[in-house]
Amino acid sequence: MNKHSETDELPSLPFGMTKTPYCWPAMAGAFMSCAVWAASKEEIVKAFEKDTGWDVRTVVLRSSIEKMVDEATGRDREFLGKWYDWVAENIFGEDPSVT
Repeated sequence: MNKHSETDELPSLPFGMTKTPYCWPAMAGAFMSCAVWAASKEEIVKAFEKDTGWDVRTVVLRSSIEKMVDEATGRDREFLGKWYDWVAENIFGEDPSVT
């Protein structure tokens, strides 16, 4: 069994995440599946909006020009980072030893 040393770097987190999901990177696929599943649940999206102040509709339901502006300013990545961090903390769990 290969063991990582403390100096080994973990694969980078997606889209500006700041928290490390539990068992990263071994559970990366499971985490991403969880994040997509959570986005399909209205009660989870409402809890995210309440906790963070982000209105998901203002990010998802945008015109093409608005999406291009979001890409240029980094707002799209900021939103995804907040979403993934929130899912890691509230739905999936995180490993406090590496956050």
